[in-house]
Amino acid sequence: MYIEKGTKVKVLVLGDSGVGKSSLTHLLCHNEANKNPGYTIGCWVEIKIHDYKVGTPQEQTYCLEVWDIGASNSHTSSRFIFYSGVDGIILVHDLANRKSLQNLNKWMNEVTNQDPSLSLVTVGSDSSSFIDSKESYGAFAIPVTMIGTKLDQISDEKRREVASRSAIVAEDFGCSEIYLEHALFLFQDCAQPQFIAPGSGNAVKLSRFFDKAVDHAKQRQVTSRGDLNHQRATTRRGSFGMSERKRYAGSPLSGRITPSKSSHQD
Repeated sequence: MYIEKGTKVKVLVLGDSGVGKSSLTHLLCHNEANKNPGYTIGCWVEIKIHDYKVGTPQEQTYCLEVWDIGASNSHTSSRFIFYSGVDGIILVHDLANRKSLQNLNKWMNEVTNQDPSLSLVTVGSDSSSFIDSKESYGAFAIPVTMIGTKLDQISDEKRREVASRSAIVAEDFGCSEIYLEHALFLFQDCAQPQFIAPGSGNAVKLSRFFDKAVDHAKQRQVTSRGDLNHQRATTRRGSFGMSERKRYAGSPLSGRITPSKSSHQD
């Protein structure tokens, strides 16, 4: 299996505590249920192997970083360190908890406040000068998808009402949405959980989302190289067009964060 190297693809999993982010992250990356989900402190990073644009000449295999972000209120002021270089966002909410749906807007605001370039792109506005409208993915300049969990905890007579509320939020975000049953996280014995079985509607939605995340990462990489080349060219030019050498101290690398988990599900 060939795996494309050199393109870092970063996907955030965001949502309130207890909605099932850790279980979902494990399911997406390992294709099996997490029978002992824990409480995420800070973040937990998993690797997902994704086949990009299957069946096309561009088909390649990528390693995606899936960042499960802890939702503790005590870490609100420090979560910004996880919000740089993002290529896709999975918003998770509990279908039985209306507040968790309402809070998705808060989560998106956290990320876009840290990186304004991910905010709404309006064609013809000043922002269109640095972000091509073709790179806009719905309401944001980044791929976003919504996943509602614990569908089995909603009574049949209320499912239409709950689905309608969720659809309104998804429309506002300009993204697709998926509904999951809680049992799929904890009691699924199948090697291939039905909700992401190849060929299913949900699997297609997820594959398209991850394809867009890869596209965003590739575009971001091209843009970064262009900015770097421009910076180097500007630095080398002297006041009279002669070469000017400057020495810069290397920036320290960020340390690796190793989160710990206890028995509470996030």
